[in-house]
Amino acid sequence: MVSVYKDLVAIYILTAALLIVGAGVALYYLDGYIWMAVVIIIVTIILFAVLKTLNKKALKRFSGEVFTLYNECHIKQYMDKLDSLMANKNSRANKSAYCYLSALGYEALGDADAAYERAQGITVRSHKSEYIKRMIDYHINKDQFVKAREYMAELTKLVNTSRTTEIYKKSIEQYLQLRDRKMRILKGDYEGAEEFFTEFLAQNEPLFLITRVSISFSLGEVLYLKGDSVRAREYLVFASENGGDTKYKKQADEILAKIG
Repeated sequence: MVSVYKDLVAIYILTAALLIVGAGVALYYLDGYIWMAVVIIIVTIILFAVLKTLNKKALKRFSGEVFTLYNECHIKQYMDKLDSLMANKNSRANKSAYCYLSALGYEALGDADAAYERAQGITVRSHKSEYIKRMIDYHINKDQFVKAREYMAELTKLVNTSRTTEIYKKSIEQYLQLRDRKMRILKGDYEGAEEFFTEFLAQNEPLFLITRVSISFSLGEVLYLKGDSVRAREYLVFASENGGDTKYKKQADEILAKIG
């Protein structure tokens, strides 16, 4: 996760290293000044405690002020808040994070080209999975399914060979399942899609609103494509009424206009 105090990390680490060296010197050479070494060690511990506290506060603020907007389908507000907090951060890590977070926003707005362009600024290794996800979404949006599957295989390999949590692995698994299903639908294969989306909604409570909106739209779209406009309407109306300024609302409205 992004910390607005990322630029301070290197300073804290360097300072702590120097203090530890100083403590070692004091212990080795200054027999009569053991207290000095103790003070230095205490200061080092305090520095790390302060850094941890600042990062926790930054994460809480970031999640509260930024991701809540995204999760509630207020994507343009999310992008504006992201710009105000991160656009002028100069560290490589912050620039990379800003790029993947804003690319996520462009994707939710339905601007595949802008998402692709912004994703090219994702340069930090720890953000590589986010870059790959944006490439998968881009190539699916462009109906370039072979390329999308190449990136999907790369993402699977990356997650399986990285040290990460089971929760994150599950989220990636769900992401890949959804993208696989989307490609099958775009190819005209609706077999099992209704059951898949219905089960997803039932088994993954509680869901963020944007996730429920996107899945509801996908379910409504499948039902519409299968000729069941009556049942499709229920899910499409939910996506339309709750989709804020996402692409899901726009797409739901387009289908609802056809249903009449």
